[in-house]
Amino acid sequence: MLERSNRERRQAIELVVTNAMKGGDLDVVKRLLNSEPCVRVSVNEFLREFWYELRSRTDRVRLRMMLHLGDDAQVRVGVGWLRHALNILVDNAVRELEHVPERNQELSLISRSTRSGVEIVVADNCPGIPPYIRALFGKTSVPGAMEPISGYLTAKAVAEIYGGKLEVETGSWGTQMIIGLPAYKELPDAG
Repeated sequence: MLERSNRERRQAIELVVTNAMKGGDLDVVKRLLNSEPCVRVSVNEFLREFWYELRSRTDRVRLRMMLHLGDDAQVRVGVGWLRHALNILVDNAVRELEHVPERNQELSLISRSTRSGVEIVVADNCPGIPPYIRALFGKTSVPGAMEPISGYLTAKAVAEIYGGKLEVETGSWGTQMIIGLPAYKELPDAG
């Protein structure tokens, strides 16, 4: 049942993103993302579970996990959508790692803190994203977009709906896709 709902979620968002990119309206995507309730989740716990799933489906790429947050660091997100965004970023990285000799292929999943929240990083050691593709990242409408761009826009919409952002750092050393999210803080009792 869970696998079916994930597949349906992926199909629904891909259809919405494709249509939104043609019309330049990512607000439609954000409305769809709002359909899942937000819950408080430990970033490290979430990443450990995601890591386990990733290891079971990625056998040729060397995987590293670096958790630089305390286990009490939390965010408030729709867990299914955050998992979907990370799957997109990981799938794009694995696809690009095909251009790297197998013995050198490496994918890292990193958690770290910032002044205003937390970052979840998907990093690879590919030769970097070409300038002609990077130029498309700032756009909200990319008619006829290829998979990496539509995936990027989807992951960006996921980050933004939860008050965060998606940033890209790339060069000859590789690429880091960075989902920045505000840290969840409990408010003190008013009583």
